[in-house]
Amino acid sequence: MIYKINRLIGKAYDKESFNCYHLVQELVPCVPDFDTVVSRLLQSRYLNQDVYTDMREVTVFKDGDIILLGAETKHLHHVGVFYQGLIVHADKPMVRAESLAHIQKAYPVMKGFRCIK
Repeated sequence: MIYKINRLIGKAYDKESFNCYHLVQELVPCVPDFDTVVSRLLQSRYLNQDVYTDMREVTVFKDGDIILLGAETKHLHHVGVFYQGLIVHADKPMVRAESLAHIQKAYPVMKGFRCIK
């Protein structure tokens, strides 16, 4: 994973061709269509249904976990990948890795998910 992260750090953000969802698809092997996955994860979280069985919610993050981010619990609109205490994410102007403490200033709500296959 570190090779992929190093290759992507500094890559320009583009809303259409390389955004936070595209970054997660590059880094996490169990994510085929992240727009669908996000909606399923949120449904699972708020409706108490197991609608996406390839992932499970986690509270202690490990390298490679998907981290949904937002200002409020019902508005998780950004996503990154946890790696060595950092969140790797794509936002204007580029892909970067930021500490949990720093990213929590902009996104105080975080929900982690781990691939189980």
